[in-house]
Amino acid sequence: MLVSAWAVNSWAGSQETYLECLTNFEPYAESIWHDAIYSGAPAQAGYWGDGGSSGNGGIRGNSGVALAYATLVLAQPGHPFNSNRLDRIRRALNYNNATHIVGTNKCVNGSSWGWSSASSTDWQTPEWAATMGLACVLAQSNLPGATVSNTMRVIASEADHRAAIPPASGYVSDTKAEENAWQGNVLALAAAWLSTHASGSNWLWAAKRYCVNSYTVADTSNDPLAAWISTVTLYPSFALQNHGFYHPTYEMVAGMSCGDSLLMARLANPAVAGELQPFAEHNVMAVWTNNLNALVQDSGDFAYPAGLDWELHDFEQNSFITWMATHFNDPLARWTDDKLAQCLRYRQIVNGDGRLVGPSGGGFYREAVG
Repeated sequence: MLVSAWAVNSWAGSQETYLECLTNFEPYAESIWHDAIYSGAPAQAGYWGDGGSSGNGGIRGNSGVALAYATLVLAQPGHPFNSNRLDRIRRALNYNNATHIVGTNKCVNGSSWGWSSASSTDWQTPEWAATMGLACVLAQSNLPGATVSNTMRVIASEADHRAAIPPASGYVSDTKAEENAWQGNVLALAAAWLSTHASGSNWLWAAKRYCVNSYTVADTSNDPLAAWISTVTLYPSFALQNHGFYHPTYEMVAGMSCGDSLLMARLANPAVAGELQPFAEHNVMAVWTNNLNALVQDSGDFAYPAGLDWELHDFEQNSFITWMATHFNDPLARWTDDKLAQCLRYRQIVNGDGRLVGPSGGGFYREAVG
């Protein structure tokens, strides 16, 4: 969920607020950094969080904070902390690369991660890999060649696996919208960043297929991309159900993950992004105008008619709104973007230690997801 990267090109108010949030998050991130010094650990490696091969506080968390640091380096050139930030990024990428199934080391919990790992499987690894890949793209000019090439190897492995699997269909109780969307991340990044690879064209085709099959309804009669659609992930009203109830957060996750794919492609290769764009945009405005825009409250936060099954104000939807504001230029989204950024910054101030979310059932990983 790449609100930090979108915010670099966002509206001035939210851009400044999100940068302030990231800058104030950094001391907390430093407090949960660990050099990898366990038996059999990769050389010159480290991790934020628990370093595990599964769960959101492991590789996913490590990738997420690496991207936050890469965004800080991009947004604050010449900052005195950049040498430390780049060292952390390098070590985090080395950790993730070496402990992936294509590497030779294990995570601190004794397992590998990646699409064929018994511990992490392939459910979310395309998202984890793409996030670390984008961190590498943003910091590439300041990273050792070996770190970059090893990251590319992980991206290629995950993309090859994902490209061979069709998008999933399902909308009653357990939508497949968000899974299709985030699993397209690594395909989009691979197609753009490794565009000269022998599999590049296949990755781009698969990225288009996953994006277009993220927001789908049964009636495709007026859909210009109908020939690409093989799933149903939403009700006819464009409403989304997950975990057994109407779940606006997951509805936003699906859209923003398609936006993440487009952003990754644009930062790595604008020409590839141009080909991907109509697929990433598919039904996004329909979902917004038929459902989500009616849930915006005066605070900028969203109403949840059926409640939520985790932390209420964790602001995981922020990058959806940032994408709606910057890419689609939607007036309500522009207003909401600024309000949500302020909500997040206020919560961080209340926490007092740099955490963006604070106490919640999942612990650190909520910070990394955000």
